[in-house]
Amino acid sequence: MAKDTEHYELLPHQEIADLKKELESLKEMDITPTKRLHISIVELNRNIEKLLNIFEEALREIHIEEGGLLFADKIKPVVNRIDRLEKQVGAMTDVLQEVIAPTLTDIHESITQGGMSGSLPPEPEVTTNDIPPPPPK
Repeated sequence: MAKDTEHYELLPHQEIADLKKELESLKEMDITPTKRLHISIVELNRNIEKLLNIFEEALREIHIEEGGLLFADKIKPVVNRIDRLEKQVGAMTDVLQEVIAPTLTDIHESITQGGMSGSLPPEPEVTTNDIPPPPPK
């Protein structure tokens, strides 16, 4: 008989009786589908609150890491630089049009009036001194 009790833990009689009473009360308690739904909704609400807390903490950490600047604040200097470059390119284009357009018009008029001969400036002579050396490898 000693071998039969080796696999079981001995419990006091009162504890066993209490467990039986608790089991019977649980069996008698009928959980309706609406009660189950209510319990599920409460658990879902609790889990959503935990998830919101996680996101709020992550947002706070991001603001701390990035010095509290929002994306719009970070991108504003880049946008300003692009705007300045756009204005500068526009100004350079205007200047080039003012300088080159009359020259092209003159060349076009001289070609249409007198033909190609003598109307274009002579090509400059290229010497070997004008050619830069190749870059070192």
